[in-house]
Amino acid sequence: LSFSPSLGKPPPNTLKGLAFFLFSMEKQIPQPVCGQEALDLLNCATESPFDQEKCLRFLQSLRECVLSKKVKKFVIPREDHASEGAASATKRPS
Repeated sequence: LSFSPSLGKPPPNTLKGLAFFLFSMEKQIPQPVCGQEALDLLNCATESPFDQEKCLRFLQSLRECVLSKKVKKFVIPREDHASEGAASATKRPS
């Protein structure tokens, strides 16, 4: 990416391209299958006041995810297996 210093500032698309490049270079942390849906449901259950309708929507979202991704079991690793990640899900054989 280059621009002429005599213009004073780079073209707008140059900065956008640079920002995208820097963002795409960041290390991505793998997420457990349906992990966000499970986390949303768990966090909903802790809220006060408890909103049952909201939590039911999160439960339905989690159920749809596990069916679509063919998840058969969630596992929360013990501390001696912490390097394996925060949680994992086992998929059913196809």
